[in-house]
Parts: sequence; structure tokens; C-alpha cells
Amino acid sequence: MCVTVKFPLSPTFLDFLHAYTVTTFPVPFHNDSSLFTILFTSVHHLLISDSAPYFAELNQQPPVFDKFSFDTVRSRVRPTCLFALFEDVAQQIKSLYNFQVISSTTLVPDLYVLNYPEILIRNAPNLSVSCPYSLLTPNSCFYCFYTIIPCGCSVSTPLTFLPPRMTHCNSTSDSPFTTLPQYPVNLALVHHFFENDTLGTFSGDTLLTQPLSVQLPPMKFFNPSTTNWPLHTTLAIS
Repeated sequence: MCVTVKFPLSPTFLDFLHAYTVTTFPVPFHNDSSLFTILFTSVHHLLISDSAPYFAELNQQPPVFDKFSFDTVRSRVRPTCLFALFEDVAQQIKSLYNFQVISSTTLVPDLYVLNYPEILIRNAPNLSVSCPYSLLTPNSCFYCFYTIIPCGCSVSTPLTFLPPRMTHCNSTSDSPFTTLPQYPVNLALVHHFFENDTLGTFSGDTLLTQPLSVQLPPMKFFNPSTTNWPLHTTLAIS
């Protein structure tokens, strides 16, 4: 007599993991600041399940673009900074993050497509838009987002050119693109100076139609041998 027993080749609790490429951008202290913060991380990809209580981080590029391999996964109850950012959990971000401060002088004029037609304009006061019809020149900004690009229009900075498109764009020629830049909030910074109740209306993806007015104390930078790191907390936000 022959008995056949079927064993699963993988645990039944496994679920699909969505893979996200990690891209970091410097964010200004506030809109007219010469200082920026940028997340310091060695992670290239973040893999997250919709329902299972785990996630994974990869510190190297996979040998095949759409093939990911990892030995272990992490529990959601022990999050990392990237996971906290993805879930937009302010208190965890504050306790887990590792940000660096850089000067705006290191930033070259740039245009980055986040999710067309949403673009990020960085350190590019001479923004140029060319359309096959009459369109007012967009307001210049030091660091802002434009979320609607009219169809058939190209966008350029001194170093970057975004060709015109006829799909996935705004088909109305009278577009808010001309007048409505949007500005981010550097929550990683302001959470160190303000209570959560003050910042409760802001989330990680909040964009404002006007730059957030923030008055921070003067910043002092110390070398590693310094033992006393004073930081005053007299400030205002509006």
C-alpha cells in the first residue's frame, strides 16, 4: 500500500509583498532656508504586505529588476524609520529617524518627476514652460511641487528638460499649473520643536498652497569632540 502526503513548499501565511524603490530628497527647513534635511539610509527597496504583519528591507539592488530575494522579514511591531515613514507614524519617525543637515549650496537646479503629472522643482528659480498655446509663466519657487502639467507643454530648468506629453496630463489649457505651486512641510524637523497637538493637521504628504511660516532658533553645528550641545526652543509657527 502506498500513502501520499502533500507538504506545502512554503508557509501558508505568506502574502504578496509590494516592492517600493527608496528615493530620498533633501527638504528645506522652511521655504527660504539655506539648510536642508535629508534622510540617511542604505536601504534600496522597501517590501510591504497589505495584510501580513511583516515587511522587509533590501540594502542592495536585486540582480534582476523584478526579482527580489531576502532571507528574513521584520515584524511590524518593531518598525524601522522607513516603515514608520511609509505608515506616516509621527512619534515613531521622531524616535527612529536618522537625518543629515546639508547646505542649499550643494543642490543643483533640478526637476524630478514624482508621479506624472506631479513634479518637484528644486533650486530652479528660472523655470520655463513652453506650450503650443498661450499660457502664463508659472510662479517661480525655490522648492515646490506642481501637480498639474497641461498637455503638450514642456518644462525645463537650467539643467533638466521634461518633454511634452499628450496622455496622463491636464487637457484643459486654463490650468492651475500657472499659479498654484505647492509647498512641503519638514515634519522631521518641526516635530522636534512643537507638540503633536500643534502639528495634528499635518501628515507626511501634506502640501500647502503657501509656504509654512516657521521661526526656528539659530542653528549651531558642533564637531564630534564637543560635549555640550545647547539648543534653545524659543520659536513660533503660523
